[in-house]
Amino acid sequence: DAAAAARVRERVRFVVAPAEATTLADASVDVVYAVQCFPWFDAPRALAEFARVLRPGGVLAVGHFDYLSARSELARRTERLVAQHNPAWDLGASDGLYPSQVRAVDAADGFALVEQFAYNHAQPFTHEQWRLRMRTCNGVGSGALDARAVDAFD
Repeated sequence: DAAAAARVRERVRFVVAPAEATTLADASVDVVYAVQCFPWFDAPRALAEFARVLRPGGVLAVGHFDYLSARSELARRTERLVAQHNPAWDLGASDGLYPSQVRAVDAADGFALVEQFAYNHAQPFTHEQWRLRMRTCNGVGSGALDARAVDAFD
C-alpha cells in the first residue's frame, strides 16, 4: 500500500556511483547488495569500499541470476551463437557458482563468509523474453558488441 511504500522510501536510499567510490559516509549502511554486477568490479577496491560504508554487523550480499547451459539445450545453442558473433567471449558455460568471487570476499579485510549457495529455478521464457535476455548477455549487448553487431546477433 501507499503508506508502506512511503515508509520504505524514508528508510532506503539508492545511489548510482562506482562500487569502488560510492561517496557514502563511513559506517552508514546496513546492507550492500550487488546483483549481476560483482564480476565487473575491481574486487579489492570495491570490497574495501563496502567494508568502509557498512555499519558494524552489516551485510554484503552478492547475487547472480544465471541461465545454466549445462542444463539447457537452448542455452547451449545460444552460447554457441554468441561465440560466433563474439569469438573473444569466454564467459559461457557457467555453473552458477563464482569461486573467484568467494575467494575475493574471503580474502578481504572486514568480511567473513557466512554462506554461499546456489539453487535451481525453472524460469520460463517466451521467444521474445529469451532474445531480450541474451541481448543483455556480457557477450552481446552489455557493451561487448557495437549496435550493428547486436542487430546481426538478433
